[in-house]
Amino acid sequence: MYNYYIKVIVNILLVHFIIVEFVNTTAINKNDPYDSYVNEDGLYDSNDNVIILNVTTLKNSIYESKKAWVVEFYNSWCGHCRRFAPLWKSLASEIVGWKDIIEIAAINCANDDNNPICREFKIMYYPAIRYFSPNTKHDSIGDDVEKGETVETMRHNCLKHLQKDQIDGLGLSWPNISPYRNSELQDIWTGVSKTIQYKFYLFEENNSFLGTEIILDLHNITNIQIRRITSDNQWLCLMFKITNFPALIVYDRQSTKNSLKIPVLTRTGVSNVIKDFLKSKGLLIDLRLINSTQIQTKNEIQKTNQTHGSVKLNGDYLYRSDLESALRYSLEREISLVPTIENVKMESLKEFLRVLALYFPFKHDNSGYLSQIRDIIENKTMIDGKDFRELIKSTEKKLSQVYKSKQQWIGCKGSTPTLRGYPCGLWLLWHTLTVNYAIDTEKSTSVDKPQWILSTMLGYIKNFFGCSDCADHFTSMAEEYKLFDVKTPNDAVLWLWKAHNKVNSRLAGDFTEDPEFPKIQYPSKENCHECKNEDSSWNEVKVLQYLKRKYSYSSIQYNNSDVLQLPLHLDGDEFLHDKNVTDQQKIGWDFTVFDISICVIVYVISATMLVLVCIKFVVKRSSKKKAQIQNLFGRV
Repeated sequence: MYNYYIKVIVNILLVHFIIVEFVNTTAINKNDPYDSYVNEDGLYDSNDNVIILNVTTLKNSIYESKKAWVVEFYNSWCGHCRRFAPLWKSLASEIVGWKDIIEIAAINCANDDNNPICREFKIMYYPAIRYFSPNTKHDSIGDDVEKGETVETMRHNCLKHLQKDQIDGLGLSWPNISPYRNSELQDIWTGVSKTIQYKFYLFEENNSFLGTEIILDLHNITNIQIRRITSDNQWLCLMFKITNFPALIVYDRQSTKNSLKIPVLTRTGVSNVIKDFLKSKGLLIDLRLINSTQIQTKNEIQKTNQTHGSVKLNGDYLYRSDLESALRYSLEREISLVPTIENVKMESLKEFLRVLALYFPFKHDNSGYLSQIRDIIENKTMIDGKDFRELIKSTEKKLSQVYKSKQQWIGCKGSTPTLRGYPCGLWLLWHTLTVNYAIDTEKSTSVDKPQWILSTMLGYIKNFFGCSDCADHFTSMAEEYKLFDVKTPNDAVLWLWKAHNKVNSRLAGDFTEDPEFPKIQYPSKENCHECKNEDSSWNEVKVLQYLKRKYSYSSIQYNNSDVLQLPLHLDGDEFLHDKNVTDQQKIGWDFTVFDISICVIVYVISATMLVLVCIKFVVKRSSKKKAQIQNLFGRV
């Protein structure tokens, strides 16, 4: 009897344990720090002629390859990378006919799986272009390729590496792209394959890449051979009376020479002259040539890619999820990308951690997370990026639920995965730090470093921020607008606000702008109608009040919702919740709070039924025993 009761109780406890563990597990999954970055979309797809590489295919592709590789290491949130992507696609399309000689590829370092290999290749900024020669060994990280402003410049930069490789004895299976150095054109058919029926000689200036491009464009035509002769071969230029470049002559098998007129002195123009000549000879040719494409101008790109429907202004809320996601990305993904952190970079890291430990709006019970990391780094003079990431992960693991929100962008969510996101979150982070530093120091009579947060921000951007173009712009702006002349913490808050608006002004209408969230001069009139005077000039007193209200600790809720309830503008009107944010949070495994509630209700009902069954069973057994005793006494 008692064994049965014990068994029932054990079953009830077991059901309770399963429910509790389920809820705890989903709560942990909800805060998985790597959940939202693993499947980030890249800037290229199968419709482009760019080979998309990842952590498993990069080394297998570039090492010991028979052809050259040019790889773009980029970050999908980086504005400069998004601006560069159309150029990279155009380059790949323009030289697709050279694929057996050189491949154009890209790898997205924003993808968490790819992040370690980007660190291994010592990628310090985005986008980084690396060239890998044929037969590259496994310990090579490639040669840097200078980024050009046009497709032509990028194409020529790649050709410089191809030419150097051939001079160094690599690419022996390639067509000969080295200049013809002989001083005569006698016995030109000696040792030439019988399949070659015509030999073309293109005369060009020393610094020209036209001849190399033509050779590569037409290298799949098996019955011709093309050589380039540069203007420093003075004897041949004098012999053939070449005074204007480019010039083209052709020899047939009988060594009969013809000079061909080039009406259009371009890559396409020269190619057309050669093709027309071959057609005139009745040759059947299999031309696998590239389709020349023109780079769209900035305005054309904007017109092609921007949505012309209604635009959507960003809600004026400060979301805890955006701040925590920015912090996570910074610590786990950006700083840790640096192979070795030392000297100036180490000092910048220490300052960053000091600021975070004091002014990042964690709840008090988690303030030890950042201070523990800060204290460990304070005692070091150098640390590897990989070891720094391990420190971040291990410290978080020791503490209880450091982050209180699911890792996702809410206020900083773009219309596509590659827009807004981390750059937006980083702006919010620095605004929050400057505002709360100013609030904390308001009662202080003297502030030693009123520009402390701004100088820390400048150091971080110069040493860790992945977008090199953005970092250069911010550094120039800090110098031009005298960041270090800031006199008070309140001035620092306003300096950053002005700087942010200057960046918005520069990027308004840019290719990298999210069409649904246009760059505006904020705060808008709808969010703060008192922030502008009647003459449309800024009322900086009201702007400062607005900024302190929006970015202060009191504006951030620390409960289970990622949506703030407080209106953050100054006109007293209340904002509606962002329609993209639901009140019903999802918790791991795509379960919602409602789903968990149903599980709990089922559990309670089941437990109640078990208890009732036990009570009924006990009452029934007691009644039987009582009847037996009564019968026994009756017999006596």
